[in-house]
Amino acid sequence: MKYLSIILLALAMALASCSKNSTNPTDNNNIGGNSAVVKSDKGDLTFKLGFGAYDIKFGNTEIGFTSYVPIGNQNPTAFAMAITFQGNSTGSFDFNPNNDVLILKDNLLFGALPGKGKINITKYGAVGQTIEGTFSGQFISSDGLETFTVTSASFKAIRLPDEDDNDPDDDLNYSYMEIQMTINGVASITFSDDRLEGAAAYDQQSGTLTMVISNDEDEEEMYRIGISIVATGIQNQSNQTVNFNESSGAIMYLEHNGTVFNCIGTAVIQNFAQSAGTKFEVTGSCELFSTTTGEKAGDIQNFKIRVIRIS
Repeated sequence: MKYLSIILLALAMALASCSKNSTNPTDNNNIGGNSAVVKSDKGDLTFKLGFGAYDIKFGNTEIGFTSYVPIGNQNPTAFAMAITFQGNSTGSFDFNPNNDVLILKDNLLFGALPGKGKINITKYGAVGQTIEGTFSGQFISSDGLETFTVTSASFKAIRLPDEDDNDPDDDLNYSYMEIQMTINGVASITFSDDRLEGAAAYDQQSGTLTMVISNDEDEEEMYRIGISIVATGIQNQSNQTVNFNESSGAIMYLEHNGTVFNCIGTAVIQNFAQSAGTKFEVTGSCELFSTTTGEKAGDIQNFKIRVIRIS
């Protein structure tokens, strides 16, 4: 689970955190049972949902927060945050590659500058209780063009059961992705892996499907890649078409090496997972557009994903 895609962290919890009444990510500056408030010189952010877990394989704790993801908006924007630190106890951790904070805002991914800040863990509760702390420091965008300074931030996240990537019982929970694409005129990229992190959730009342899949940032990986989908009006049936565009109520993002692209195109839900523990299968193709400039950046000629349903 090490260093999951920030988009995966944002959208894996989007279904639970979406609210038809949400209009601004800074509506509520009170820390709740699992939430976070980040104050910076470029504005404040409130994250309304957070979960964390200790990863036994990598020896670190990872916490993910999200605010909301507007559905059907012509300019959908996700606000999300990931906090990673070594161990599973309280303490103070200087920013470095092992103790890090990632923040997605304004369609840009920002990372903590090593040596320019600190994470303080003030409480590390048992499973079902909270992990709490604060942080402050300097951040820079993935393209190196923008910076901001967090003057103060506080957070609480619900602790989930520990992750153990070496547990053979977890093998059935892996997700699958194959993809062929071209980005920024680079030669065609082909990727295929059947042991990926992924999760999907379906709310039958609203017809909202949330689906995310990403590879780990292990040393043997040449690059990071992830797909995130949020779609409304989805029926509980296989072989249905989903259109990703500005007015369809469905959005799809591709993350490639820290850069996020908006996908405009069509997919087919070949298999609809009828219950938790079964898998969705989705195939499709799309054009890729920059989330910052709106300019076309490439194409996904074809993709296929199989993602386990968790709720």
